[in-house]
Amino acid sequence: MLWQVRLDASQSAAVTELEERLKAESDVLSTLQQKAMQQLEVNNRNEYSELEQKIEIRRTVLDERVRFLSISSS
Repeated sequence: MLWQVRLDASQSAAVTELEERLKAESDVLSTLQQKAMQQLEVNNRNEYSELEQKIEIRRTVLDERVRFLSISSS
């Protein structure tokens, strides 16, 4: 059974106000989520760059050790 409810003017105004508040809060939440996602992406890129630098340093150190061991064993 489908009920039809009629709202008086004050109830209708309250519904409209609540819908507007819900929309505004939803917009704020979306904005916060977008900012959080952007910050996460920046952090990921920075972390990736730092890891690449560490890998490059480690490779260089290992290459130097291999060269040193090659020279020492000769």
